[in-house]
Amino acid sequence: MALYQLKVSREKIADDEPRYVSSADDVHSYFADEMEAYDIEHFNCLYLDTRNQLVRIAKLSQGTINRAAAYPREVIKHAILTQATGIILMHNHPSNTPKPSPEDKNLTRTIVYAAATMQIKVLDHIIFAGDNYYSFQAHGQIEGYEADYIKLNIPGAA
Repeated sequence: MALYQLKVSREKIADDEPRYVSSADDVHSYFADEMEAYDIEHFNCLYLDTRNQLVRIAKLSQGTINRAAAYPREVIKHAILTQATGIILMHNHPSNTPKPSPEDKNLTRTIVYAAATMQIKVLDHIIFAGDNYYSFQAHGQIEGYEADYIKLNIPGAA
């Protein structure tokens, strides 16, 4: 069973039927052409409602060849303004190396914590790198950050 399912808006597809994205593979295949075309880093977010239907795609940052400034405050602000209950983070590595940097991991953890305080779930963070990608969810990191957040906020849980 998929951990998340995303109903892609009709504006983004050619036919009349909405499509569902149920895995990081699906997100990668849907957004790969756009993300791989960039020669500098871009940081985007997909915002989902309670039915996991896409309500907004936000292009939050573009940077340099190896860095894009992404601010947790902006990620959460857009989630609140769109009444999103789920977020999928996406950015590209123009180097074509999908491995997350320490900064990528720290940013993801910070956003997971910030979102959790607002009862918003980060479903994944996908790094696009040429034909490859890295999914934080598939590597258990999102779940790990959520567990760490719970330990930090529940007395006696550590």
